[in-house]
Amino acid sequence: MSALRLMWMRGVGEAEFASGLSTSTQLAFWILTHLGNPYGLLAVVLLLYASGSKLGVTPQYALCVLACGLIAVGVTIGLKHYFLLARPPTSYRGGYGFPSGHAFGATVFWGAIGILSARQGRRARVAGAICVILTVAASRVIIGVHYIIDVIVGMTLGASVLLVAVTLPTLARRHGASSPTRVSLNVLFAGAILSNSTATLFAPGRSELYMTLGIALAVSAALCRQDRSFIPGFRSRSFPPPTVAIIILAASGGLVMTLYQAQLNGLMLTLCGSGLTGGWLWFATIVRT
Repeated sequence: MSALRLMWMRGVGEAEFASGLSTSTQLAFWILTHLGNPYGLLAVVLLLYASGSKLGVTPQYALCVLACGLIAVGVTIGLKHYFLLARPPTSYRGGYGFPSGHAFGATVFWGAIGILSARQGRRARVAGAICVILTVAASRVIIGVHYIIDVIVGMTLGASVLLVAVTLPTLARRHGASSPTRVSLNVLFAGAILSNSTATLFAPGRSELYMTLGIALAVSAALCRQDRSFIPGFRSRSFPPPTVAIIILAASGGLVMTLYQAQLNGLMLTLCGSGLTGGWLWFATIVRT
């Protein structure tokens, strides 16, 4: 039997181990697993975009994290519907389990926060990021929704995307780009558009793909603007950053939930995602000038 087939068999006793843990332990890890929740991570990205400068995260780097997250959505859903591998029989969730989207997203998000933020205190942030990533990965197995191989592949994919995001500015600088961060963002959002577009071929009914595709298209359009006004390295003048962040987050969250519940078709979801993101970028620019 081939090694690939052995991997597809997946289970090595982790489901049985997890089912034998106490209820309090499983509850604790169920809470910790939300550190990799994609909607929660999106909310944190919005906060970082609006007020992350105090943490050493510029708006450009916040968008870099967003692009990596959008790539993770497309790749995860595409692979899940390509391989069609079920979750453990003890899972309380339905759908497919390979690879782990939480492990993928946590690796991309927390890894990017640790690596791309300001140099001062970077080692501590990277160490903290690794702890969070491993905790999220372990929690997916302990609460019984993934096999070990699912989270290992998820973390590997996340590390690969993160490596590309970290390497792109250096490559752009070597080729004489005046704004390597801007070049990196263009490439990453192009990757987000490609990954989510491709994933719709395997999972045409997944609304998340069309929303993320719309978001990627909107930011890409903003990046192509000559005046660069939508991607500023701004400082708040009229409102304090936390106020801006709360307003943007509340408005965006309400609109996303409304659109999700409306069950619109793919084209409408893409257009709504683009419009929502365009409005978010525009509003962030207006209140800060």
